[in-house]
Amino acid sequence: MSAFYEWKKEGTKKIPYRIFLPDEEIFFVPALYSYGNNKRISTSLIKTIPNKFMQPINHRMPVILKIKDGINYLVDDAETNLTRCVPYSGKMDLEPASI
Repeated sequence: MSAFYEWKKEGTKKIPYRIFLPDEEIFFVPALYSYGNNKRISTSLIKTIPNKFMQPINHRMPVILKIKDGINYLVDDAETNLTRCVPYSGKMDLEPASI
């Protein structure tokens, strides 16, 4: 990914924001997928509790992995991958989005 979107409640409105990592061009967000009875693929991003940046925006956030950890996630065992499912500690930023 290069960014993700969240809607922040401001008064009675929900305002969309584009959230990105200013020091990373792309990053990985792990996901689960399954095949349904109708042969369609369903996916779900893996989320975690919010870091301090995300707390005012949402009560959860996607697990964010830098490129090296994202590649390793594809081949490492479940126990190792669980240790990666923590709130992102690097620099994050946001900008209003027009969706």
